[in-house]
Amino acid sequence: MGFLQGFDHENWRVIVEDDDAVAYAYLLDGDAIVSDVWLYNHGPDPLERPWQNGAEMPFRNPAEFTSGDDIGESVASSAVGIRWLAVDGPGIRAEIRLRERPIAWLEPGTRPGWSARVTKDGPLAKRALDRS
Repeated sequence: MGFLQGFDHENWRVIVEDDDAVAYAYLLDGDAIVSDVWLYNHGPDPLERPWQNGAEMPFRNPAEFTSGDDIGESVASSAVGIRWLAVDGPGIRAEIRLRERPIAWLEPGTRPGWSARVTKDGPLAKRALDRS
């Protein structure tokens, strides 16, 4: 079962959206989305780039970009959490956690954000080096 969950910190908000096919996180400053990142696909990763074959958004990340780790058919909203980090430059970083493990990072102005679940940079997520 999909979910939409919000996490607030001062004037920042992270929204995690899971539609039972794919999940994304969005960092908002007020009402404006200032960063976004792909989190995971449900089921097998597609072989083709969905943005090139007319698929509707939100796009599932194709296998050429992902680590291939299967997160399972369903994720409970309670399995997702946020850790807010202070950083130089933008001042804030949101670390998205799945089952208490960091999987993605968002900072203002970074589109897309970083994901521990990708093996190369793509239009939906950048490869995470060390963001903690």
